[in-house]
Amino acid sequence: MRFYRYILLVATAFASIPKEAQSQESLTIGEAMELLNRNSNTIQIANKGVEIARAEKQRLNSTWYPYINASGTYLMMSEEIKVEENIGKLAGDVAAPLAEALPQLAPLISLASNASLTFPLLDKNVATIDGIIVWPLFTGGKRIYANKIGKSLVNSAQLNRQITQEIQTSLLVERYYTVKLLTYNLEVCNKELAANRRLYENSLKLMENGLINKAEMLVAKMAFDQSAQKVSGTARKVKDAEKSLSLLLGMDTTLTTYGPNGKYLLSSPFFICTSIPSEAEFINLACNNNPQTKLIDQQREMVQNSRKIAKSSYMPDISIFAKQNIYSYNIPSNLLPRSTIGAAFTWTIFDGTNRERRIEIAKLQEESLELGKREGTTEVERAVRSLYSIMEDARESLETVTTSISLAQELVKIRERGFSEGVATASEVVEANALLAKSNLAAMLSCYQYEIALSNMIALCGESLHFSSFLNREGNIYR
Repeated sequence: MRFYRYILLVATAFASIPKEAQSQESLTIGEAMELLNRNSNTIQIANKGVEIARAEKQRLNSTWYPYINASGTYLMMSEEIKVEENIGKLAGDVAAPLAEALPQLAPLISLASNASLTFPLLDKNVATIDGIIVWPLFTGGKRIYANKIGKSLVNSAQLNRQITQEIQTSLLVERYYTVKLLTYNLEVCNKELAANRRLYENSLKLMENGLINKAEMLVAKMAFDQSAQKVSGTARKVKDAEKSLSLLLGMDTTLTTYGPNGKYLLSSPFFICTSIPSEAEFINLACNNNPQTKLIDQQREMVQNSRKIAKSSYMPDISIFAKQNIYSYNIPSNLLPRSTIGAAFTWTIFDGTNRERRIEIAKLQEESLELGKREGTTEVERAVRSLYSIMEDARESLETVTTSISLAQELVKIRERGFSEGVATASEVVEANALLAKSNLAAMLSCYQYEIALSNMIALCGESLHFSSFLNREGNIYR
């Protein structure tokens, strides 16, 4: 029993620390979202994905510019390149009449007829360095469609970033209000512990005066012990929830605490909106703005442009080129011109049905994405209806629980007064305290369920960053 009294004293002392003695900072849900966007590694990775997509788009656009290359060649051949010509055949028409006229020259003329002339063209070692410019003029539309694919890549990366932000924001709302719910649960448990402590102390006095028997005192003691254990278990859950929230926000989990006595006070209250768009309006908004369905549209555009690129392979590629010799070694300019300009085209006549298969695959992918979008839209509508139903149930539950809280508070007063006067048992007082605690928690749980459903709802609509705007709507119910 001393152990539980020690826990009670520690809990009471901790709860009694004045707020002014602590350097506490307010943290609204909007400020938490700013921290999330600034510190979340997951969102930073998504941002890098957008930068990568933009770089890829620029790479695809580079096909509109000419290609400038420099190439060099060095050759070491086994022998020179030369031209050899037999002069006997060339001199035959002149030598024959001359030999008839001057018979004494016949031996010389016969010797000359077997001679040959050799003209060297290239040395055994040659080298050249050339600059080449190639500018595609017509590619059958490939560059146009590649540019459109680049734009779709950027749009897809931005949608992926938005999806990441929606998921992380919904997770933030869940953890933010989980900490608030468990903190409130701890406060309720402390109140229940204090009430059971009073009951236990009163039962000891009444038993000493002979007004109640020992069994009634044991019931009060058991309730007190169970309340102390509940406080201890709830406190551990609060710490775990605080660590999860701190990790998500990129804060130091060893120093950051929340709640009335923590470093940060989660100041955004629990709320329920009494005026929100209708279910049909939410469905229409989600179907038009859901980032997942928009992403499917971008994927379809990329597949369509890929199919057009495959079709453009039936067209020839036409380009102009220019070549300039920068340096040459042992290569005469009369054999190799220093400057060349011209036009060229390539036309693939047959490639083994590769183009046909690419077109067919792209068409099948497009049909698959169309079916995926229909299924996704159906799932979005189903999710919106389910979440809207949860929100309506939470709002109606809060109205019912609010009345129950008032009745439970009155019941506790009646039972405690009756126990002091000997007309009520300890069990009845314990039950009344438990009923009040249960009603208070039920009210906060209704609000918690509403907040989670609302955050998921607007995430489906692509508007999760505007969650904090629902806090200030006219007619809101706050707790």
